[in-house]
Amino acid sequence: MKTTVFSYAILLAMVMTCCKKKEENPLDHLHKDLVAGRWKITELMIDNRNLTPGFQQYRLTFSPEKAPESPMEYFNRLIVTDGENQVQGTWIFTHANREEPYKYYLSVAFVSNESFQPLSARWGIESYDRGNLRLVKLSEELSPEAKVMVLMKE
Repeated sequence: MKTTVFSYAILLAMVMTCCKKKEENPLDHLHKDLVAGRWKITELMIDNRNLTPGFQQYRLTFSPEKAPESPMEYFNRLIVTDGENQVQGTWIFTHANREEPYKYYLSVAFVSNESFQPLSARWGIESYDRGNLRLVKLSEELSPEAKVMVLMKE
């Protein structure tokens, strides 16, 4: 009888453990969300200068297509448009190693267009919630708030 009760207890524990739904981190879905729409810049701060007004009209599309002009084939195409003009860059979404301050990074590069250089960086993903993405560029010479970009999904 004791063996039967013990067996049922173990079986019940196994069922409860297997049925428990794992909490999902919203950042785990960010890569899919990046390529599923257009984004607009709602904040861009660099060295305590607000550059947001100069970038608000632009929309970013993170395409999953590989960028042919990219020297490394794993970079994807980033398209920025203001409705009339279009600029292309590259992007890559990466997981960090254990020593880094953020779990995920979004690297953005615009090699041929000087006006988009403020966006070119390896951005740490500080937070992502319901289409709002807060990116921070850490630098040893600058304070952690020296470079901040906030994107909102349209």
